[in-house]
Amino acid sequence: MSVTTKIDTYVARRAVLTSPKPIEAVLAKLNQELNKEKEGQVAVTLATATSRAEIDSKFAELYEGERDFVYVVETPRSHSQWMNVYYDGEQSFEKAYTFVLGNPLLAKEMLKRDMSVGLYVPPKVLVQEIVGGGTKIVYELPTSWFAEQGSDMVREHAQVVETKLEQLFIRILTPLNVSKY
Repeated sequence: MSVTTKIDTYVARRAVLTSPKPIEAVLAKLNQELNKEKEGQVAVTLATATSRAEIDSKFAELYEGERDFVYVVETPRSHSQWMNVYYDGEQSFEKAYTFVLGNPLLAKEMLKRDMSVGLYVPPKVLVQEIVGGGTKIVYELPTSWFAEQGSDMVREHAQVVETKLEQLFIRILTPLNVSKY
């Protein structure tokens, strides 16, 4: 049996949302929204659960407060921290953190139709300080992951994830002094 290679080409679309809100406030809100205090529970649940009922029950606790996503993991040291160490003052790098967030209950609908979705879920997001003030959030749009390949059902679920991600990031980036009225 020989090894074969198939190359699929696709164009990913990236969203960049910016706000004057300071990165510390954005990170605090993101951690709250993602229920970071329960860090590690997604991985433990997925690794140890023995039934659908157990998964559903543990995730119901984790997603309390009607969360669409929870914290999975972030880079153990921000990119800016290690880059500042590496370049030892030659150049200063703005704060930048990579988070992985997810919702296995949303992902399962795509994974059951196409296991290659696992390359993209759970999604990653970059939270970066803007030089001069403010924060930007950068992520790839889930609908672009399957623009050419995948079923219509996978694309429909990717659209749901994309919409929920955008809503989350807008909530996080909205400055505290903005009124809803």
